[in-house]
Amino acid sequence: SKRQSESQRNACRAPGVPSSPVRAAKAASKPAVPKAKPPSSPRTAARELVGTRLSEEQAKNAAEKILTLRPYVTRNEAVALDLMWSFFDMPVPKGNSFDPQDKVIQTLKAKLNRQRLLFHPDKNCHPEAEVTFKFLEVCHQRLVGAFVRRSRESVQQRTRREEEELKKEEERRRQQEEERKAQMALIEKEEEERIKAEEERKRRAELEQQRLQAML
Repeated sequence: SKRQSESQRNACRAPGVPSSPVRAAKAASKPAVPKAKPPSSPRTAARELVGTRLSEEQAKNAAEKILTLRPYVTRNEAVALDLMWSFFDMPVPKGNSFDPQDKVIQTLKAKLNRQRLLFHPDKNCHPEAEVTFKFLEVCHQRLVGAFVRRSRESVQQRTRREEEELKKEEERRRQQEEERKAQMALIEKEEEERIKAEEERKRRAELEQQRLQAML
């Protein structure tokens, strides 16, 4: 029958193909519905906010640091000192008192300077970059205050030490000035010898020319 043949044609038609020209026209006239963009992950969103003024690796590290420190930055609770070392990607050192020139303290200072580059407002456009770096500065100050050995020298000892350092600096500058003068004197002497040698060469050339002319 007619209905049976129609159902057979519909069964053989490829999926999504309209069953009639009228339906095809209606389907073509419907605007395509854009697919919803999947939400960005927190890391991806933070990376996009950092911007493009840092290298890809630096921007990734800055975004990761902002996300890691966000729970500590937003709360006013005190943070344990041992935990602060991890904020600078450093293990808890062995010992609790270090000289200011100790490798541990110098490494901590270098780590802070590296963070200063990552969170500088001219480089990092993330709205939390500045507050994150200020938090790191506070952590650095607390670590230095807790772990750096304070000098116990008296006022007289400090004055004597500063005077000795000043004398050494003056002696160093005096030696540098003497070396500079000696170098200048050597250069002037070499220049004088070069001029004399050039004059002697010209004088001999003139004498040779005069001798040849006398022979003609």
